[in-house]
Amino acid sequence: HFPAIVEGQPETVAHHYAEAGLPDAAVYWLRAGELAAGRYAHLEAVAHLRRGLGMLGDIADEAKRDRFEIDLQAALGVSLLATEGFAAPETGEAYSRAEQLCEGSGETSRLYAIRQGLFNHHLVRGDVELARQLGERSLAAAEDEGDPEHLLAAHHALVGTYLLGTFEKAHHHFEQAWRIGEQMPLRSLTSLIGADLRVFMRAYGCHALWHLGFPNQATRMAEEALSISRTA
Repeated sequence: HFPAIVEGQPETVAHHYAEAGLPDAAVYWLRAGELAAGRYAHLEAVAHLRRGLGMLGDIADEAKRDRFEIDLQAALGVSLLATEGFAAPETGEAYSRAEQLCEGSGETSRLYAIRQGLFNHHLVRGDVELARQLGERSLAAAEDEGDPEHLLAAHHALVGTYLLGTFEKAHHHFEQAWRIGEQMPLRSLTSLIGADLRVFMRAYGCHALWHLGFPNQATRMAEEALSISRTA
């Protein structure tokens, strides 16, 4: 009877469902968390999503419960990136749990984005080998799928891990990312990681070129990255 409240204030509905002991409370806490995150109110989003996780025990159907937990943990990971940072243990725990549930339940539609979040967590913490292993798994999955967006992001991620000493491999993945990225619309290049991959690819690529002994090419590429970032 009150669709405007359901749409605009899902936390109100979640509160009433929770007080009544109804299992759909978790659904509305998820909606509330996503709505708060969309307003960049990430502290509020974290609170809503954690309340949703606390209500999962009321859902009797195991498959349904796992699906909701995947969504809750993935959304929580995004908001924890903003509130606690990439390297925070809580961020890694949210993404790790979401990945575990995806692999166990066969719910693979969210797996790629979840692994990207977990990859960033490991890389920023300095767990480079874990990040590399995860990047290689993401690349293998993307090659099986044939999804160009996933291939682009996987190659781009691996450039970052191989820049720490294995510059030939970094340059190889950069070239693959470049080849795919040049054929894709700008929307796809920005939606994958929340930043313009035209800039990021050049920023990573110039490091690889510099260390491989091509300073002039590296300088030109860095200048291109700056030019694009200023005019985008």
